[in-house]
Amino acid sequence: MNEKRMTLTRMEAPAQLPVRKRVAAYARVSMEKDAMLHSLAAQVSYYSERIQRNPEWEYAGVFADFGLTGTKETRPEFQRMLKECREGKIDLILVKSISRFARNTLALLNTVRELKGLGIGVYFEEQKLDSSIYITLETLKYLKKGGRITPAAAAIGTVLNLKPVLQIQGEKLDAYSKTRIRRNVCRLCRSISRARRAA
Repeated sequence: MNEKRMTLTRMEAPAQLPVRKRVAAYARVSMEKDAMLHSLAAQVSYYSERIQRNPEWEYAGVFADFGLTGTKETRPEFQRMLKECREGKIDLILVKSISRFARNTLALLNTVRELKGLGIGVYFEEQKLDSSIYITLETLKYLKKGGRITPAAAAIGTVLNLKPVLQIQGEKLDAYSKTRIRRNVCRLCRSISRARRAA
């Protein structure tokens, strides 16, 4: 009888192609004047080219609102961008500056926190990734409401008149310090500024 032998060869799975990051940008001008509309068109053009030039990025669009302030939550393109983020269509958002994204500190913090929870980064160009922004809140109410501190910590902090100092560094928001009165917040900010200039 003639026997045939089969030889099995183990093959390595082909390497997966790197997944490109889906990048979008947000632009806004608050007035509908010709100069502002030109500025908006320039921002849209700049971000479209910047995203499409990067081989590691996939273009996910440029969302642009005009004639609307950064405090209005009714900005249609901003809301459309957030919807696409929630649908998993965007991995990173580029923005010229924090003031273009939101003027209201609480809205900014809540939006960045939500996006971070979805795994989406926000890059503010004027502030650069390696810079930090320091903000202070007048009340602990919103930190408690957002779950960043316990109700007990909020009550104690309120009694002691503590003012939290938060640091935004790139995509990261953290507690930096706390102080008891507004004057101390100003001193802390000046000392941070001097230390950064000396570095």
